[in-house]
Amino acid sequence: MRRHHVALLCLLQLAGLFFFARGFFPLQKAALPGHASAHPDDVPAVFDRLIFIVIDALRSDFAFGPDSAMHTLHSKILKEEVLAFTARASTPTVTLPRLKCLTTGSISGFLDAILNLAEPDGASADSMQDSWVQQQVAQSRKIHMYGDDTWLRLFPNSFVESEGTTSFFVSDFTDVDHNVTRHIDPAMSSPNWDTIILHYLGLDHIGHLSGPSSVHMPLKQKEMDTIIDQIHMFIRDQDKTSGHSTAIMVVGDHGMTATGNHGGASDAETQTAAFLISDRLKGLSLKQTWPAQQDAEFSFYRPILQSDLVPMLSLLTGTPIPINAIGKIPAAVLPLWSDSKDRLAALRQNARQLQRLLLAGGISKFIGTELPCSEVDSMGSCDLVNIDFADHSSSSEADLLNALEQMQVLLKASSNDYNLTDMAVGLALLGSVAVVALTCYIKIHTSTSELAFLLVPAGHAATAFASSFVEEEQVYWYYLTAAFLLGLQLFDLSQTSRLDLKTAGRAVISLLLFRLLRRFNQTGQKFAGMDDLSGWFKNEPALFERALLATFLAIVLLLARQSHFQLHWTPLWLALGSIAAFKFAVYTQNTALQENLLVQPAFAWLMMACGAVLVFLRRTPSSRVALARMLVVLVFCLQARLENLPILLLLLGLARSLRVPDSVTRPVWVEQSVLVTLCILQQSTFFAMGNSNALSGLDLSQAYNGVASYNAVVVGILLFLSSFLGAFFWQAEIFAWTQHQPGSLGEDRLQFARSFMVVLSSVYAFALCLSCYILRHHLFIYSVCS
Repeated sequence: MRRHHVALLCLLQLAGLFFFARGFFPLQKAALPGHASAHPDDVPAVFDRLIFIVIDALRSDFAFGPDSAMHTLHSKILKEEVLAFTARASTPTVTLPRLKCLTTGSISGFLDAILNLAEPDGASADSMQDSWVQQQVAQSRKIHMYGDDTWLRLFPNSFVESEGTTSFFVSDFTDVDHNVTRHIDPAMSSPNWDTIILHYLGLDHIGHLSGPSSVHMPLKQKEMDTIIDQIHMFIRDQDKTSGHSTAIMVVGDHGMTATGNHGGASDAETQTAAFLISDRLKGLSLKQTWPAQQDAEFSFYRPILQSDLVPMLSLLTGTPIPINAIGKIPAAVLPLWSDSKDRLAALRQNARQLQRLLLAGGISKFIGTELPCSEVDSMGSCDLVNIDFADHSSSSEADLLNALEQMQVLLKASSNDYNLTDMAVGLALLGSVAVVALTCYIKIHTSTSELAFLLVPAGHAATAFASSFVEEEQVYWYYLTAAFLLGLQLFDLSQTSRLDLKTAGRAVISLLLFRLLRRFNQTGQKFAGMDDLSGWFKNEPALFERALLATFLAIVLLLARQSHFQLHWTPLWLALGSIAAFKFAVYTQNTALQENLLVQPAFAWLMMACGAVLVFLRRTPSSRVALARMLVVLVFCLQARLENLPILLLLLGLARSLRVPDSVTRPVWVEQSVLVTLCILQQSTFFAMGNSNALSGLDLSQAYNGVASYNAVVVGILLFLSSFLGAFFWQAEIFAWTQHQPGSLGEDRLQFARSFMVVLSSVYAFALCLSCYILRHHLFIYSVCS
């Protein structure tokens, strides 16, 4: 398969994936345009001021779990000064869609996960959606905002005072929070505020850097606990003298996995802490205990949806509920209205708003109810859209809460509509690419062994129809890699006339190296968080330092052998020195060395670019191969997480073990088996480096190496490189392998490798999308495919 054929098929495959994704993750549109308006029957406010605190990635157990360091919060729970919830976030669990949900009450789409990385600095189209922030602005309330600058993009020109901090510098978890805290006292002391929004990012950044078990995590929890207590004490005294009534609402936007990432639908990512602090809660018989009773994993106090917080805040502060909110007020909040008429008014206001959404969506359902109904069917049931929530004659809190529950369930279900036309177009394109790729492969590669290699993509495609295999895809690739490595080494041993200790040793070493590689990082869903080598190295710093030293020594030896110390390789030597200094500064956390953390990666990239130009100008096949290898090794060294650097040593050893010994002559089918093994190793190494198929597998910690200020393009490129370092390494090995073949044999091998990789990619892409189409109503479709 020629190069331009491959390029065309790849472009068509990307187009197919685009159309399918657009249909599978449709852009969520507002059901009702405009903004909600006040109604004569709206319930009176309980609070006239609000402090809304978002602690990014505040997983429920960080606040309520037995290992939580937020001890002052726990004492407030026992004193009945806190009303605690476990708020479930919907997918995708990244900041932008979570903030939209926490302010509009609507369900965000997966497109917001992309916008979370690439949102422009200007006003967002989402700023036009109704939210409790805009409702407060419409009532001329003065809002202050300090923290994550996502708020400034979502609600431009809405705050009388603000200072944003970027949420993407994940290496900083100290100053990013201090820049929020320093505004608290001046803002609260000023009479010029009605609402203060604080968004702390440090806890989330700690998770991205070193996971939820980091030594920094308890300290950060204590810091947040102290800040919340200081705010509460200040507001308590201020309310007594000023006559104000202030609510403090603390929420987490999402949780985090065992590796500190988020974006998917696991309980660790979706179960967040939320709690209301007010002295008005005293005496309401909240029936809260400490330690908290854990109903399920990460589930402690009253389970609610994040979207339920929006009508709760709106009703408590006396603003109309945002017009597209699908939340229902938690029953535990109702006693804050001492008059039963006010409690019923709050429920009716919430019900009228949800009923408007049902009417707009043409959704109906008959239920048995005692509520006033304009039209009852023969069975005595009433359609939800026919219930008269303006009628005060007869209604109970229980009936109204049941109606709210029924309406919310219907609205949630309707929000998951798919665009089947776009999905069909995408499937047609992907299916066509797969058929063409298979046809070309079968037409060109006709031998039995070449056709047998198609069992690899066939087996991979079959796993797409089992959700567990999608979540644990690494198991398939680990098995195939071990099988191919063993087969190749046994063939080499069979070709020696007597037992060749060198060949036998190489066989044992290759299998041992792969065993270490697959245990370096546990990934997937079932095994994530279990003991692995990277975790072991954290507890054995002396051994880890030796592994780092051995890795850099191997790179030095490789560069020396490739360059022969020729002058035009000098920039690559300088790049290696800069990378080593950068990694040393990161590892030691030495303050004196931190000043150059931006300069060193930038200098390394500059030297790699200069070195690439100088070496490429030599225009010899050997120099191109050596250049490809060294550039990939240097980029790997720069962009890999520090704890993953020893993986490079394992990869170099594996690549060496696959090379042909002088005593062995391999037939064509074995040479092709080596190329297939290199393709399989691309997949295995992706997972061995701690990546997964979940959106939460994206590791942002290396996406800011050398970046002085947030740039979506630069960060996106660095994120792409750091995620697929293993694939780049083995691609370089495939290039080197085909270039070392004599005459036209190298081109034949390269053509085979191209054809096989296109078939492998296209067949699985079609199978996975077809599986998503067939199983689109499966209960766990988003938890598997996110």
